[in-house]
Amino acid sequence: MKKIALFILALTYLGCQSNPITLDDRDRSTMVIDGQTRSFFVRLPGDYSETQEYALLLYLHGGGQSAVDVMNLGFTEAGHVLNYIVVYPSGIGGNWFIYDNTGQGSSDVKYLSTLIDRLIESYAINSDQVFVSGFSLGGFMSYSLAFAIPEKLRAISVHSGSVFPEHMPEELIPLSVQHIHALDDGGIPFEDSQGQVMPVREVIQNWVEANGATESLHQIKAEREYQRWESKDRENTLELVIFEKGGHQPFTATPELLFAFFDGLR
Repeated sequence: MKKIALFILALTYLGCQSNPITLDDRDRSTMVIDGQTRSFFVRLPGDYSETQEYALLLYLHGGGQSAVDVMNLGFTEAGHVLNYIVVYPSGIGGNWFIYDNTGQGSSDVKYLSTLIDRLIESYAINSDQVFVSGFSLGGFMSYSLAFAIPEKLRAISVHSGSVFPEHMPEELIPLSVQHIHALDDGGIPFEDSQGQVMPVREVIQNWVEANGATESLHQIKAEREYQRWESKDRENTLELVIFEKGGHQPFTATPELLFAFFDGLR
């Protein structure tokens, strides 16, 4: 566990009791979970109407960041065109607590699960169209949510994140998953030779097996490799997008790839 804590600290340098949602004078929404005030930003489409249903995207920042740092990556604008409400939560001190020592589950799983519930109560969100995405440590947190509350999610998209081997459940609940990664990522290696995190292909293979999925597409073009699997019932899709280069940073193509994947599941 100490080894994991040190790894998360490195990521930081790289890159239930609750109250109703309130909005303060800085356009920052807040809610209280277990005595802690948690903050997030809600971005509604300009023509938002309570008579229409919207999809929800929760986008989780990387370690050492906050919601403000990722709000200019293009997810808001692309999401609004497709009738998504886009929400940017902030971790405490730039971190996401993806595990704890009590065995009762991550405090941030509880926070984000409760936030999803409150958002559905407060806005015209279709509860069957809840999507989560995250970069780096936010990607680890996205996987944690997929493990803990798959019944609340339609799909997740992870960019430059992974899973600690000891955190991969023995049995996964089927879910649609997209993973985007660069081969030259020095922050979260695509193939971790030291075994600190699971290799990306191994992570995806676990989801492929959980979904009973078979490969439906495998192509390489324009320095990208695409691989896709479909479950037998066509309910879930797995997608792996590999960039030859890109390092450990958000790609300009990520919003386009993410919404193409998510919107195909609506």
